[in-house]
Amino acid sequence: MKEPRKKPSLRGQWASISLEQKLAMFVAPVVVFVVTTMLIPAVRDVVWDGFTTKPTVTVPPTTTTPTTTTLGEPCPTIGELSPATGSASVRSSGLEVVDVVPCDSRIEISMRNVGRLVSVVKRAEFRVRAMQTIETHCRGPGAALPISRTYDLRLPAYDGVGQVVGVTVRQQLKPNEADAFAFRVGLAGALLGDEDPRLYQLDVLVYHDREPKPIKAGIVILAVATPGRVSFEPSEDADSEERACVRGNVEALRTMLALDGVRSRELEELGQAVGAR
Repeated sequence: MKEPRKKPSLRGQWASISLEQKLAMFVAPVVVFVVTTMLIPAVRDVVWDGFTTKPTVTVPPTTTTPTTTTLGEPCPTIGELSPATGSASVRSSGLEVVDVVPCDSRIEISMRNVGRLVSVVKRAEFRVRAMQTIETHCRGPGAALPISRTYDLRLPAYDGVGQVVGVTVRQQLKPNEADAFAFRVGLAGALLGDEDPRLYQLDVLVYHDREPKPIKAGIVILAVATPGRVSFEPSEDADSEERACVRGNVEALRTMLALDGVRSRELEELGQAVGAR
């Protein structure tokens, strides 16, 4: 009868294992640990950043002057935006005009986006409905919302009625965001030495995104270079020609102030002071 075979001791079992097997038993777990806890997360972060990081491109708008200042006092105005051309509450794809403010040689437009998508204002147009020139030489020789961006607007100095002047605009409004931008108004085509003030009645139209039709922001009465009282009051020794010139200025101011549109309080008070209102 054979005796049962004895099981080798642990030392004997370890001695029977080859060197390659011993290394594999210790090195493999270490490699797995390093790969799963360090290498894979690092690679994942690099790949993720590559898909999520986008370059920032800034396209400077043309004929614009960026500003970061806040106007101390808003320009006071008289009158309401005409419902006939679209009131301030008219909405288009979530974008709406809040206010249009005419000041001395300046128009400010405030807008807000009540939609869910980003909206881009891309153009503004100003249609001249009426205009008048105030003569400043009646007496002869010897006798003046923070805004995010300001654009240049040049209105026709002569025969402007019916003309439409467009200005390229680059304003972005994110959802639930408001913005205000302005137009610095000057004259186009004025003869050398002709600095007489002009009065304009303008339709204000705002184009945005891919909408084919504009938002009709309203009508404004604007003075480019606000005339002083001297242009409406004859001197003590005025001759008939000077008096006729002054009367023509008063009538021109009366004609413009009788038209529909928002105008500055300064212009309205000037009309009252010289008897044009």
